[in-house]
Amino acid sequence: MVDPALALIVAFIVAALLALIFWPRRGLYARWERVRQLTDRVRREDALKRLLLSEEEGQRCSADTVAGALEMGRNEAALLLQAMQADDLVQMVGGELKLTPAGRESAIHIVRAHRLWEHHLAQETGFDATEWHARAEDREHNLAPAELESLAARLGNPTHDPHGDPIPSASGLFGSQRGLPLTQLPADSSATIIHIEDEPEVVFAQLAAAGLTSGETIKVVAADSAEMTIWAGGEQHTLPIAAANNVTVRLLTASQVAAASENVRSLTTL
Repeated sequence: MVDPALALIVAFIVAALLALIFWPRRGLYARWERVRQLTDRVRREDALKRLLLSEEEGQRCSADTVAGALEMGRNEAALLLQAMQADDLVQMVGGELKLTPAGRESAIHIVRAHRLWEHHLAQETGFDATEWHARAEDREHNLAPAELESLAARLGNPTHDPHGDPIPSASGLFGSQRGLPLTQLPADSSATIIHIEDEPEVVFAQLAAAGLTSGETIKVVAADSAEMTIWAGGEQHTLPIAAANNVTVRLLTASQVAAASENVRSLTTL
């Protein structure tokens, strides 16, 4: 015969466990579901961002593009894209993956949020440059449109992030950014840095350690197949070729170099 007291205790424990798991909004299942939905949303937004940037760079997009960017298997990426296609975020055009108008609008918001937040971190916080990208990766998914426009206004509606990447306008327009890799410059040439790639992190850390920033004027001292030596910020720096290749520059003409030198001389006499 079952002990009534024991049966009551067991029933109480089972009820408590069920409540812990299935309690509305606060139970483990509800929490797991919120995390799952958040993860799905973040993955969708990351995929939209990658597709937008690929389109802006003139690259063809496929499931492999998304799989590589999100570090997932191709089959998993295909399932994600199927769900996004069902929600009218992406479409296949001539065998190529394209954003729909709705997908592009969402992607613009994410890219704009990421780059504005990086600008905020650079201008208004003391975080190291090597932390900006990762922190912006987290924050970009949690900025509502109204918050984003308020942030942009406070920052003075910047057109480029601290790495030199164009910040799309609220209407989706990207500023121009044309240049060439630093590695293509011959010795004794001068240029202005217009973009510093922030991935992979280990390479960006080398550039940050050298103190290189977008908008800075540099001069190539020497270069070979392994490294480049440049003059920047009043100091000489030697960069591995892999790091130098992540710097985009705009070549300066002789007159522009002369004007820059004259500005420096004027400042030193103040």
